Amino acid sequence: MNTKQLIIDCIYELVKNKRIENITVQDILNYCHVARSTFYRYFNDKHDLINWYYQSYVDKLINNYDGNNWLAIMRKILEFLEQHASYFKKTLSTSGQNAFGDFIKDYGYSFYRTAYLRNSGKIELNEEESLVIGSYCEGASFILREWLKKDNRLDIDTIANLLYKLSPKELKEFV
Repeated sequence: MNTKQLIIDCIYELVKNKRIENITVQDILNYCHVARSTFYRYFNDKHDLINWYYQSYVDKLINNYDGNNWLAIMRKILEFLEQHASYFKKTLSTSGQNAFGDFIKDYGYSFYRTAYLRNSGKIELNEEESLVIGSYCEGASFILREWLKKDNRLDIDTIANLLYKLSPKELKEFV
């Protein structure tokens, strides 16, 4: 196992028993027996580490995404969130700079912006396109946060279909 993965596994274990607000970088270092410089080689802070757990999984899905069957990708993301619901539910309890709730919105915006530009042949978004993508990502992250906070009462297919139904036609054409 590489060191970065070791640190990721440590935060996952620490979150099981401790509130995120009460976990310090020193706690992480002590738990996984790595030096402070090693931690900061990979992560800016504990929130960056927490976010990386989600990002590393979703990046793999996106890198293998061929532009077909967006719903299948969304279902896989939702399955991952559901499998680790306790962890992600706790990550949503934090706020502030780089907190997970804002991260999923910003991460989604980056993905959709990149996909839209690549597939439309444009170099930059105009203001309307930026607002459309931003609004969708704000709404989608709200749905994900609420779904996790309410113990996934709606099934994965319902949430995936809802997110797809709510996506603007501009995104459906290019993602």
